[in-house]
Amino acid sequence: MNIGSLVLTNGTATLTLSKRTKVMNILKKQLKRFIIAGCCATSVDAIVYYTLLNIISHSPSKALSFLAGACTAYLVNKYYTFSQYFKSYSEMIRFSSLYFITFIINVACNKLALVLSSDAVTLSFIVATAITMCCNFLGQKLFVFKPLKVK
Repeated sequence: MNIGSLVLTNGTATLTLSKRTKVMNILKKQLKRFIIAGCCATSVDAIVYYTLLNIISHSPSKALSFLAGACTAYLVNKYYTFSQYFKSYSEMIRFSSLYFITFIINVACNKLALVLSSDAVTLSFIVATAITMCCNFLGQKLFVFKPLKVK
């Protein structure tokens, strides 16, 4: 694995990282931050979901809680995970499109898991969240936010 090269300049040695290493470092940082952002968004999702279960049924509760979590995810991922500080309407549209698709996946997975697990609410929530999390990271990395460009 090529991690870089040693360059001698004016008698001092400098290690330069390869482009691949720089990309991997950025990806690792973004993945760690995505997990932290996901924990925040999932916490909002769970709090809203369990609160609404006292008022309305499973699917509407899950739908509303997912939307609350999505708003949290957008803000935290935009500013913290991917460090995107500029205003972009197309980014919001791409994010909304991704979350619309993953919203359907999340509610459907939650409903299917509820049916298959004889109404195990927590297990169904975890299954729906895990599947949606994978879809969201890939979607945000490849579709919503611009691909990495290392100079």
